[in-house]
Formats: sequence, structure tokens, C-alpha cells
Amino acid sequence: MGRDKGPKSALPERIPLTLGIEIETVVDGVSPQILQLIQEALAAQNFVAYATMDADFKQDITKWVIKPDGSINEKLGPAGIDRAGVEIVSPILHDPPAFRDELGDLIDWHNDVKRAFQALIEKGIRSRANPTTGLHIHVGLLVNLPKDRPWPLAVLKKIATIIYLYEWMIDQFHPAYRSGGDNTSGNLHTAGIRDNRSFKKTNEKANNVEEDVAVSLIWGAQTQQELQKVMNPSNDKTVKAEEGRARRYYKVNFMALNIHGTLEFRQHAGTDNHDVVCAWADFVLAIVRYAWLESETNVKNLLRTRIPLREIVGDSVYGRMQRTHPNAGNA
Repeated sequence: MGRDKGPKSALPERIPLTLGIEIETVVDGVSPQILQLIQEALAAQNFVAYATMDADFKQDITKWVIKPDGSINEKLGPAGIDRAGVEIVSPILHDPPAFRDELGDLIDWHNDVKRAFQALIEKGIRSRANPTTGLHIHVGLLVNLPKDRPWPLAVLKKIATIIYLYEWMIDQFHPAYRSGGDNTSGNLHTAGIRDNRSFKKTNEKANNVEEDVAVSLIWGAQTQQELQKVMNPSNDKTVKAEEGRARRYYKVNFMALNIHGTLEFRQHAGTDNHDVVCAWADFVLAIVRYAWLESETNVKNLLRTRIPLREIVGDSVYGRMQRTHPNAGNA
């Protein structure tokens, strides 16, 4: 497919992006001791890490942060074992690699993620996922501060279009409990995009007429705030004081743009496998890059061309998702 030739897309194919990884897990042990043990395990691998009992601790972009997570039900599983719900948050990582280590080698975030998981194993820390844990990926532009270079609205619309049109295909890489419902249902943390209030009236019949209207809603947004209302609307039951928080609980959280300058991909279930983390992160990075580089016309025409998801993210990225998610359907 063609690419834009104008100055807006005058960027290398691997545009510089940042990512932040939030790993929710259940760890054998009790807090705060287990948080400190994880911090020591990461420090032993030469990571800068910080443990805190403050679940609302604002992320330090230069450190791995270990903190409790009250959204996790650590009691699921065998009785008689002390367990704690923990969130491990990476510092800002760079893709492609932007910095070098003391030996002059480029620092690859894939290797950092692998080393972080290995650090826990070498320390004898037992961690596991359960249905209440998740894996969240924040994707941002490689800048010092979000206000220095806001996301172009057209790029956000292209990302939104892809997420809307291919949501059910992406769902097939995930368990059912991470793959549907609106934010009034029991699935409060990964509400569907196509099921939200903005689109419900347009997709009662799953054909191109209703999808045309939905895509028009996306492209009709004149500001980032209007696009956020389309992609992450509040619901009738949301009280005003909690509206901003509730609106982030979608598979893709556009509200994170206001706070972090990022898009947050929240859909993935928790995992204790670093290969799974890396495959999903590469997958969402590929979607963002495709949206950045592809023309508006071609993205809008995905409604009709329906090119395979494999072509959007690339063979190697798609193949890794299939290998690391063997129970997935045919996306």
C-alpha cells in the first residue's frame, strides 16, 4: 500500500517510540517484604529499582518501580499460602534502542525485559498470573515531555480506526475475559471499543453501512478531546468525580494522553513469560507505526480492503504473536 510522501511522514520506518510496561502479578510472600525482595533481585541485575507501599506512587521514568496492586485478587489459588498482588512497572524504554551501555552496546528493551524476569527466578521469587492480573503497554513519542510534541490528531484517528475495525481479530489473541463487554459490565478493566456508547447505535448490524458511520465518527473528531469521547466515553452510571478514571478502562486507553502523553494498551492478560510480554509490545508498536506511516486514505479504505492483520503488523511480529499465544484463534 502507498505511503504518504509529504513532510508529515518524512520519518524512518522505525519511528522512535517509547514504551512503558506494567506487569501485574501474584507473588508468594507478604508486603512490604516481598516488594523489597523484588527490588533487591532487580538491583542484583544492575537495574535501578525502587520498592514502595504506595499503590498510587507516580512513576519514576528512570527506575523499575515495585508496588502493591489492589485490583489483583491474590487469594485465587491454593489456600494456606501467603500471596501479594504486585505491579512491576518499567522505566521508559526506547524502540528502536536510543542509548548505549557502558560498553558502548545499544540497550535493547527486549533484553531488559528478559533479564528482569530472570532476576526474580534467580532470587527464588515465585510469581504467577491469574484472571485478575493484566499486562499494560504505554506507547509514546520519543520526546522529553508530552507537551513538547503532542501526538498528531490524524495519527490518533488512524490508530483509532485500526483498533475499531480489527478489534475482533485482535481479541482472538486474548482470553474471553479480556475480550469484550462495555464499561458498565463486569469486565471493568478492558471494556470493548466497538461496544462503547459511541458505537453501539452504529454496529447493531455488523455490516459496512454501520461501520461507515462509526469510522465517520472517528474522523469527524476535531480535537483530541473529541476523539477521546468517541473512543473512551463515560457511561450513564459514572459519577462525575470518577469519570476520568472510569474512562481509562478500555482495551485501548486514549485518556492516558492527558496524563502520560501515551496510548495505553490494556487488553493483555497477566503473564509470567517474558517472550509473551515482548511479543505483545512489538505487536502494539507495529500498529502505531503502521498508522503513522500509512496514508489517511488507505487507513480509511481498510473498511473495504480488509487487508489481513498480518500485513498491518508484519510477518515477523504476527508470527511471534502466534507462537507465544498458541491458543489464539485465526486473527
